[in-house]
Amino acid sequence: MYDLKTIDLGNDEAEQDVRLEEYFLKTSYYKNALLGRKTLVIGRKGSENLQFSYCLKKK
Repeated sequence: MYDLKTIDLGNDEAEQDVRLEEYFLKTSYYKNALLGRKTLVIGRKGSENLQFSYCLKKK
């Protein structure tokens, strides 16, 4: 059994999360955006668009 107090879920805000790239799932959508094949990210508020964009900016 895991001790929930020891689990690190990261920061609530992508800009402040220093470990975001460690656990960000790099899907085909991410790779296409990284390669410039896709240039528009659309999604509902809170659907990880900011995290997606933030990881792209760091590359």
